[in-house]
Amino acid sequence: MKPLTTRQRSTSMLILALIFILIAPVILLYSIGYRLDGSLTLQKTGGIFIHSDVANSSVFLDEKYFKDSGIFIRNTLIQDLTPNKKYNVKVYKEGYQSWVKELFVYPSIVSEGRVLLLPNQFEKREIFQYVNKDNVATSTPPSKTQLKPTNTEYISLTALFASSTKATSTKPVLLAPSASSTPDSQKTDLQIFFEGIKILDYQKLQNLVIDGKEVSWLTDGNIKLYWIDDLSSIPYYYCGGEERVCIKNISLDWSDDIKRFEYFPGRDDVWMILTTQGIYAVEVDGRTERNIQTIYVAKNLDFRLTQNDTLIIKEGSKFFEIKL
Repeated sequence: MKPLTTRQRSTSMLILALIFILIAPVILLYSIGYRLDGSLTLQKTGGIFIHSDVANSSVFLDEKYFKDSGIFIRNTLIQDLTPNKKYNVKVYKEGYQSWVKELFVYPSIVSEGRVLLLPNQFEKREIFQYVNKDNVATSTPPSKTQLKPTNTEYISLTALFASSTKATSTKPVLLAPSASSTPDSQKTDLQIFFEGIKILDYQKLQNLVIDGKEVSWLTDGNIKLYWIDDLSSIPYYYCGGEERVCIKNISLDWSDDIKRFEYFPGRDDVWMILTTQGIYAVEVDGRTERNIQTIYVAKNLDFRLTQNDTLIIKEGSKFFEIKL
């Protein structure tokens, strides 16, 4: 084989130099996280961060297995995703109800989602009406004539459920007097907010829940939620859509009337709701279809949360305790 001539070597070097000049910027841009989006526009990649409190669950992205969450590090970061498109994220664990969410990925932004994985079945303990002579709880009355409950735990729960359910507050803030004559300088942010939406006597709202800078209540069987602070600290689930617009109010419009709701213990992004069909856990996050998971299905129910976050369910005249 004859060696290349000087002219051939020069031509080859020039071609290689041109290829390098053309490819190097692409490689550099790719290495620092740029990708072509669906419109063939070069955009900085985005990511998805999944918060989870359940170990050893499997994460899928667009129906493809991605990884398992660990025992100690349970959160999952998915990086270098092409921006300006939706991704389907699924978190699965055997024995649990799956969590599925579509999340929009933006350039240079990590989109967040918080996993809700509840067991397929909860263990429940019935709290019986009576206590026998051996001090053991039972459903059998002491005698045919003595039918009044004797179990103090059952009696206390009867009193708990008999109390008013109109207003609750998980993380109370100072409630200002609702008198319209209060000087503006003495009004709380809460009072100013309600006056801004033309509600003066807000303490009469049905199922009022005040949780830090979030206020929610029931209206016509649906939940209304408002963020009452500025947008600088607004939670991620208020911000969505292709333009990532942040709004200050979220609604949960249920097909059946919601009779009661509380925040799920340890979560500020999940409601526990009561309908005529049962008790469910529902994501506050309405950017895309909400995850709805079943807690207890039956008719004629009511529920309360105790101070230690134990769920007490009243089904007819029976009480059940469920550890969430």
